[in-house]
Amino acid sequence: MKKVWRLIFAVSLIAVLAFPSYATSISEEETKKQELENELKNADDILEELKDKKNDAKEYITAMDQKLSYIEMEIASLSAQMDEKNEEIKKAKKDLKRAQKEMKRQYADMKKRIQFLYEGGETKVIELFFSSDSIAEFLNKAEYTNELAAYDRMMLEEMKANSEKIQQTKIKLEKDRESLKELKEQQSQQRDTVEALMDSKAAQVNIFNKQIAQTQDEMKALKEEIAAQEAVIKEMKEIEEKRRKEAEERAKKGKTVTTYNGGTFTWPAPGYSTITSGYANRVDPITGEPNAYHNGIDIGAPYGSDIVAAHDGVVAWAYYSQTAGNFIGIDHGDGLYTVYMHCSKLLVSENQTVKAGETIGLVGSTGRSTGPHLHFGVRLNGEYVNPMEYLG
Repeated sequence: MKKVWRLIFAVSLIAVLAFPSYATSISEEETKKQELENELKNADDILEELKDKKNDAKEYITAMDQKLSYIEMEIASLSAQMDEKNEEIKKAKKDLKRAQKEMKRQYADMKKRIQFLYEGGETKVIELFFSSDSIAEFLNKAEYTNELAAYDRMMLEEMKANSEKIQQTKIKLEKDRESLKELKEQQSQQRDTVEALMDSKAAQVNIFNKQIAQTQDEMKALKEEIAAQEAVIKEMKEIEEKRRKEAEERAKKGKTVTTYNGGTFTWPAPGYSTITSGYANRVDPITGEPNAYHNGIDIGAPYGSDIVAAHDGVVAWAYYSQTAGNFIGIDHGDGLYTVYMHCSKLLVSENQTVKAGETIGLVGSTGRSTGPHLHFGVRLNGEYVNPMEYLG
């Protein structure tokens, strides 16, 4: 959820981080920076992995595309062979029909000749004898008749054999055509399978492209956050150094150096004691982030109500921040500070000495705030602590 929230609100986060709210110590901010850098490294590793997967998927699609081209060529070749077989079958059918027709005609002529010879019986033989000029001619005519009958039988047998051969050829061609048809159907099924695999891989590539774009956006947001975090750390270090030098200057000039005497703090919002949000973890009222660290207490009070110093001290800062709004920090000595955020108006300035109970500002809702209230925090040696331990 944190990562999703960061992606959605990256721009607003960067604007917020650009101004120090001093919600944490410098070491904590550096830890946050390291965490962001670790997230950036992880995102970069994920990006490289996604790119490798995308390249693998694209190589697979290329290989499948080549295979698909080969299958298409095979299907085209089989279709051409089937067309040839169909033409050969048509020709075989015509030849068979023609052979059967010729065999019927030949058989009909043969029957007529046989019928002519056997219907005349001995009369035909006698006529053949007397019509011959010699025994040799008679024998020749008789032999011719026998040869004619033998020729008819031979022709019928040849035509029958040829017809059977054509029939067998036709059957074989039809079987070949069925085999080619089955091969074509198998190739078509394989083509459909390859196309489905290619579509699946193409869908994966689209998913990888979206994930790559999302990861790149996240990396961009992380880089911007890291840069903003570096700016926060730099500014916090500069301010801490400035305060250290100012304290040294005050000591050199003989000015009173504030020292915390261990007393109980004055309530910072006179007349208003309702705590609307306590110290430690909570759901962030603006981002909705669960377990967001709340480094102080929120005291509900009307707009323009007085805010007073909780203890004697020197105003360490008093200016506007994008997150804390108009806010004040008071140095009480011995590394102890009190912080007052979201003021509608500042009534003190930096280096000003204040007393406990002195009005320093007015309640408001400036910065990141959902309504008029005072955010009151306590820092000890750079770390936020529970304010209730000092308020009694």
